Formats: sequence, structure tokens, C-alpha cells
Amino acid sequence: MGVSLKILGLEKLDRLYGDISPQITGGVKVVGPPAAYALVWEWGSVRLTKPGPKTTWGENPAGERVILTITAPYGYIRVNKFQYIHILKEEVQNARLNKVSPDNWENALKDAMSRAEIRCALLISSTAPIDSGDLRTSIQPAGVNSQLLDEGTLNGFGPTQFDLGADWV
Repeated sequence: MGVSLKILGLEKLDRLYGDISPQITGGVKVVGPPAAYALVWEWGSVRLTKPGPKTTWGENPAGERVILTITAPYGYIRVNKFQYIHILKEEVQNARLNKVSPDNWENALKDAMSRAEIRCALLISSTAPIDSGDLRTSIQPAGVNSQLLDEGTLNGFGPTQFDLGADWV
């Protein structure tokens, strides 16, 4: 015996949700002179051939054995991966989509991403190595859906994006 189910009104759902962007991106950038060296603590030094008094062997995000600073031997960006995910989940929950009309969901999600960017920038800034202090003050939100987030590499350091995983937020 077969059972069939007829669902009416699916075209209304498509109209409601069809206009929402399939992807909303957010990120953090480094502005000013520190942008030239911001990723050396994450990807390693290309100039050094052996560790010195303030450096040590470590592993960069690509899994390569490189020379990293002893102040951030595991980087300062990727060490916060789980906090970034937690921040993003919190901000999406705070968007309270159940209290927003579907027409405003995309704006609510963009606002959530903007708040997450600010919080992540503050977190990265707090874990950035202190040299002159310029790096910490140069870390800022990139802006939701910023073109900057689409760029691939920076000054030969490798990718400028870090995959946080495919977990549902």
C-alpha cells in the first residue's frame, strides 16, 4: 500500500527564500604597514633558514614545517578557530530570525555577520603577538561580503583565508 503526500504552497516558500543570498561572507583584515608582515606569525618566515633566539620550528596552516616566532609558535589566528565558530553561532542565534519577517532575513544575517566580524577582530587582536603594538591596532573587520575576502594570497604568504570547517552554524 503506497502513501502519497501532496504539499501545496511550495512556490510561496521559493518566493520568500529565493531572494536570500546563498552565502554571506565576513572576515578580518589588517590595514596599514602591518599588513606587509601580519601573516608571518601564521605562515612562517621565508627569510630564515634556522631558528634564532626568538624563533622556533613550527607548523603553518598548510602543514609545512617552518620557522615561527616563540611568541606565537602555533600562530595567532587559527588558534582561535573554535571561538570564531562559537561567536558566529551566537550572533546568528541573536539574529532571532523567528521574530524577523522572512523579507528581512538577509539583512538580519548580514547584521549578525557584521557583529561577528567585530568580535573576531577583537579576539584576533588580543592574541596577536606584540612587537611594536602596531599589528594589534591594525586588525579590523573586513566588511560583510567584502571583495577583499575573495583575494587568494598576500605577499606570497599563502592563503589569506582559513577554513573554519563545514559545520552548520
